[in-house]
Order: sequence, then structure tokens, then C-alpha cells
Amino acid sequence: MITKQRIKLLASQLQRNLSTRASLSEAAHKIGLEPTYLSRRFKEVMGMSFSAWNRETRVEAAKVLLHQGYLSVTEVAHRVGYNDITTFERNFKKSVSMTPRQYCCELTKRT
Repeated sequence: MITKQRIKLLASQLQRNLSTRASLSEAAHKIGLEPTYLSRRFKEVMGMSFSAWNRETRVEAAKVLLHQGYLSVTEVAHRVGYNDITTFERNFKKSVSMTPRQYCCELTKRT
């Protein structure tokens, strides 16, 4: 059985390397587990599925980069591991209820 600590370590490693988009299968292979087992344990420990955690973590990192204000939306998408801007925008909107550009406009209004 994989420990909570090992799952959290994996999550930490994935979070530090957001630009290298790792799939569940790749992550499972790296630590020598079956993807279905990792998926189940990841959800138990982290409280959400691997894909949902991955998406939310990337969106949170993107929000930080957008708040800094020196990168374009496309550059931010690439920095957090998205090769496709449309997918990035869709996932961002799903999490934040606005597009990255709308988010930037809201940040500008607040300052």
C-alpha cells in the first residue's frame, strides 16, 4: 500500500514541475504503481482525482503568474504545462468562472 506521505511527495514533485505535464500513467510508472491504484489512492489522500488536482494546481499557478503581470496569457499557459491555449482557457474558466483575460482585467480594476 502506498502511504499518504508518498502520495503527497508525488504531488509536490508534480507541482514543482508544472511545465512538464505528467499524465496519471506517467506518474504511476515513475513510482512503480498501476495507474488505477494510484488514481484511487491519490483521490483518497488528496480529496480529488488526479486530473482535477492537476488542473486546479495548474490554474492556481497560472493565477499567480497572471497577477505578476509580466507574461502574456499564452506564455502563462506554456509555463504551467499547457501546449494548447484553448484547453488552458477552458480549464481556467471552469475553475475561476472567467477567462484568463477577464481575470487579468479584474486584477487591473482592483489596483
